[in-house]
Amino acid sequence: MILGNKIKPERREPMMINSALSDNFNHRFAVVTADTLALQKQAYRLRYQVYCIENRFENTLDHPLEQEIDEFDARSVHSVVIDRPSQTVTGTVRLILPNPTAIEKSFPIQK
Repeated sequence: MILGNKIKPERREPMMINSALSDNFNHRFAVVTADTLALQKQAYRLRYQVYCIENRFENTLDHPLEQEIDEFDARSVHSVVIDRPSQTVTGTVRLILPNPTAIEKSFPIQK
């Protein structure tokens, strides 16, 4: 909310989490940090499937190992969502950390 030239932060009520939904998700899936090479490779393969095969956002020829990897992965924290019954990686996310020696070139959006 803007009052004059000052921005006043809005107060928001805490988000209520549907415990049944959360319980069902946690029963079916595990969210884990991909802190091993094996889990990271599974994350890269899933990204390849989504970005190269399903959506053709990336060229498959640029990824001969069928893993979508870029220069930001080396300084990222990766997590994966694992389907408990099949033990299949069904989702992935990464948090790209800033480059301490080149803050202005830290993130993909800055390219």
